[in-house]
Amino acid sequence: MKELIRHKLQHDFKRIKTSAKWVLFSIVSGLLVGGVGTLFYFGMYVVTLTRNQKPVAYFSAPGEWYPDRRMLPPAS
Repeated sequence: MKELIRHKLQHDFKRIKTSAKWVLFSIVSGLLVGGVGTLFYFGMYVVTLTRNQKPVAYFSAPGEWYPDRRMLPPAS
């Protein structure tokens, strides 16, 4: 009977250890992916500020930059 209890306890300990590894892995990967998403957000924020402050940079881009040709400034 003691052998059975010892075996069950060892098996449960292995399950807890495996679960802890997966929880730790998920926390680390979540922080990494969240950090990349945050950096992308701030990058887009800076690009938007730059574009709004300097429209010359926006309008001097190649024509393929614009998703719709009707958004182009009129040709003079």
